[in-house]
Amino acid sequence: MKSSLLISTLLLFSINLVSQEYIACARKEKEWGYVGKDGKWVINPQFESAANFNNKLARVKSGGEWGYINDEGKYIINPQFNDAEDFSEGLAPVKKDKFWGYIDKKGSWAINNQFDLAMPFTDGVAMVRK
Repeated sequence: MKSSLLISTLLLFSINLVSQEYIACARKEKEWGYVGKDGKWVINPQFESAANFNNKLARVKSGGEWGYINDEGKYIINPQFNDAEDFSEGLAPVKKDKFWGYIDKKGSWAINNQFDLAMPFTDGVAMVRK
């Protein structure tokens, strides 16, 4: 019984810590931004499209191209991609021109764009189609 209570308490504490840092994408009229758990804007609506934060970065679309921002709304990787996915294992699949490749968290090509399709890495491997 004591171990169940301890596990429950630790689980609730962990959930509370995660929720304190939680921000989610939200739409206001035609633009996307991010709200905190209190429902107030943390990053004002300014993006054509947006995804939730993943690995401390969120992908956003501006000027027809995708880039990545931090939780302060500052671009870490400027919009320059036709399409983009979330980072996984330090790399993100992105589409530039007609092909997909992988970038690191600095925006440098880790694997040049050469694929017709590229999926996120899982356990060190990723599915691609050339």
